[in-house]
Amino acid sequence: MKKTFKFLMPILLITFYSCTTVDDDLLPDQESVEIKSGIDPEFIKYLKLKGYKNPETLKIDELDDKYVVGNQIIFSKEEFHSFLPFYENLNKSNALWREYSYTPTTPLTKRVIPYYIKSTVSSSYRTIIIDAFNTWNNIRNFNIEFEYIGNLPAGPPDNNDIEIDISTENFTVFADGPGPVGVKDHGILLEFNPSKTNLYTSSKKKWLFVQAIGVLIGINPESEGSKWYTDLVPGTRAVEAYTMYNKWLYERLIDGDGIPDWGGFSYSDLVGIRNTWPHDTSEKPLYSYISTGSGWGNWTTDWSLYGSGNSNYGFWGINGYIYSSSRTGTVALYKYIHSSGVPYISTTPNLHISYPSFSFNGTVGYVFSSPGTNRVPVYEWYNPNVGYFFTTNSVDAYVQGPGWVGGGIAHYVLSLL
Repeated sequence: MKKTFKFLMPILLITFYSCTTVDDDLLPDQESVEIKSGIDPEFIKYLKLKGYKNPETLKIDELDDKYVVGNQIIFSKEEFHSFLPFYENLNKSNALWREYSYTPTTPLTKRVIPYYIKSTVSSSYRTIIIDAFNTWNNIRNFNIEFEYIGNLPAGPPDNNDIEIDISTENFTVFADGPGPVGVKDHGILLEFNPSKTNLYTSSKKKWLFVQAIGVLIGINPESEGSKWYTDLVPGTRAVEAYTMYNKWLYERLIDGDGIPDWGGFSYSDLVGIRNTWPHDTSEKPLYSYISTGSGWGNWTTDWSLYGSGNSNYGFWGINGYIYSSSRTGTVALYKYIHSSGVPYISTTPNLHISYPSFSFNGTVGYVFSSPGTNRVPVYEWYNPNVGYFFTTNSVDAYVQGPGWVGGGIAHYVLSLL
């Protein structure tokens, strides 16, 4: 597949830039087209939730089972009708919020936080709780390690330890565990009520404890930004089922019906966790955007550049993680801009010298040229009416419309999970 990419890229470049001026038909259509009167207004709302900033100006064709946006991008009606309510609810507060006083760590120095489980806790719960803490410990590039120190006798907890105990209090949720308060920079007590947790499977119980551990170190699932002591974790504005700290799901948890059969952290959870407690600060999410007017892609590790979207770009997702400085086995990833404004990324140095229609726009970061542990391929696509698009999803919906060619492997990045 690597050979396919090397063969494809020069052809695409020559096709796109074979003359001194760029042909009009190779540029994305900038003309605003009114929506057909028959287009469902709910579909326009759906496009906005998907990241389109001005879908009212796009050309939209309705077929029997799908919508085609801008002659390129296909959305099935089944997907639209199935997911609109879920997307809408998640987007009310589909981000991860943390307290200003979240537990601090020092980069490249793993912080160890001891915890103990009191003798009042049964062996079956002890196993689940230890598994929940180890799930946190197993997160790649997470700078905290929770250390189990056994079964200490009853008594006041040490200032540096987390105590796990049972309670008969009638909590509104399954447990009570305050986050960082006062001079203590992490929560030190987590009490749970077995009369509530006994209603659930082991998988659901684990989900509850994993969620509660995050609260102890400063994640705030109750916030929508309305609390003065919280802020938004960069890069977590993503639509996923069962993110750990989505407020809508948290409220469903309180109501008793929101606890999933948890299979692990979502990629959005992990983006927020790694952004807040990175061990190696050089590991960065590569944020992917789509031009709202032209449809081409753009990529950056700097969340402040476009954030969750602006008038020029809609947030599409994250193309894995890359490094901001060189690591063993990595190569530089460069950004180039064509004279038409179309962005392009490549591991080829000095591409702008071989193809003068490009200008060099800097180094995005460092990626891998070969597969390996925790790495995923990034696929390159090209459309003469749009531009370039890179994705870690081999069947990305964005390139399912007409005109897209390619699909070869451009490089490798660290996985989202």
